[in-house]
Amino acid sequence: MLAETVIKFVMMEPPAQVVHVVVRLIQIKRIPPVIYGCTDRNAINYNVSANKDDGSCIAKISGCTNKDAINYNASANTDDNSCQFEKEITETEIIKYKTKYLDNNEMIIGEEKTKTTGQNGEKQITYTVILDSSGKEISREKKSEVITKKAKDEIIEQGTNDGGIIIISILWIVCLIISFYYAIKNKNGNLLLNKIQKQRKEESILLYIFYVMMVIPAYIDVTIIIINKIKHK
Repeated sequence: MLAETVIKFVMMEPPAQVVHVVVRLIQIKRIPPVIYGCTDRNAINYNVSANKDDGSCIAKISGCTNKDAINYNASANTDDNSCQFEKEITETEIIKYKTKYLDNNEMIIGEEKTKTTGQNGEKQITYTVILDSSGKEISREKKSEVITKKAKDEIIEQGTNDGGIIIISILWIVCLIISFYYAIKNKNGNLLLNKIQKQRKEESILLYIFYVMMVIPAYIDVTIIIINKIKHK
């Protein structure tokens, strides 16, 4: 853009005169300097100050950039938190003991006795664990297993002998037969059954049931019968 300015000069030498000089000023627009660099905003080396692209832009490639990761991507220039790391850990686990039963004919049925007390064992298991970039476990796979302490089985003896019960049952039945026989034959006797016979019908029924179920009354009556036999000899 051009601008004109009039400058007045006064000539001092005679004859005096005024001289008008027109000065034209040229206004020059300031041109910014050229700055070369990457002008692509999506590039990883984008230069915000550059105004002239120099072809140096590097495209963004996402991936794992940690060389210690198992999925390291040598081509990646932008980390996307996808790195995975492998680690081995060893854990101790309990081996629970087993319980075994042994028959013992010298023991009555229903009777049990601990012959050997069980003891838990231990084993060490090594796992290959995959972790993400935050340390969170993604997966694990068993690598090895070593038993460091064997479990000791618990052995319990259980009775199988029912001979005593059979003998007691037979003796009880025999005592019942003998007691009832003598009570019926001698209604004025001193047996427990004789006393039951003298009760009212309703009471005697309950007493008879009690007499049979409790076993001991029958043995008492047999004992009384034997004593009576001895006295009358």
